[in-house]
Amino acid sequence: MVHRVVVLHAVCLRGRSRARLRADKLISPQMSEPTVKLWSSQSSDFSLTSGRVDHSKSYYFQHTEGIPEAYRRLALQFGTDQIIWCNTRYVDLKKRDIKSIEWELVVPKEAILALVDEFVWNKVFGQTGFRPPQRLIDEWQQEANEQYPYDGRARRRYTDEQRQRYRQEPAPSGDWWNHLFDAEYGEEGVCALLRHPVEPEWVISPPQ
Repeated sequence: MVHRVVVLHAVCLRGRSRARLRADKLISPQMSEPTVKLWSSQSSDFSLTSGRVDHSKSYYFQHTEGIPEAYRRLALQFGTDQIIWCNTRYVDLKKRDIKSIEWELVVPKEAILALVDEFVWNKVFGQTGFRPPQRLIDEWQQEANEQYPYDGRARRRYTDEQRQRYRQEPAPSGDWWNHLFDAEYGEEGVCALLRHPVEPEWVISPPQ
């Protein structure tokens, strides 16, 4: 992953200096241009260019186990709790509600604190209902079709089992926090962390 005044998903690195040292790794090599496009959906009473992120108004923050601690770690690592998430693909943008506002930004890539894998983020908290990456779903469906071409129930059982394994698999390093930043700009589920408030000149829409 949420604000109302918005709180977006949060993640952290081990040590603020590490965040700076890993800047080249955190920003995908594909980001060859000096600026990149980002998108964010926010409640109508929240501005990306002013005000403050207020965790107390976030249902996600208040009702999701483990999230308060994650935000505390984020604040510790980046030196502020004023951090938002933006999508690196428009197709991944999720509206908060029917009154939410879509923000389109053109941001200097050096302003991005980190690129984050949302699928790994979900694993950090052991969330069981999240959808795996579409590329894996497609692979599982193809495998099921090849193994059980005439058995629809077996195909569904196979894909359901693969989803469950994906959600429950242990982290290669023993801690999913260590894999949050293994992300590439523009891939499915990859978001960019920005410091709030953003510069007004970065905003393409809505008009400022």
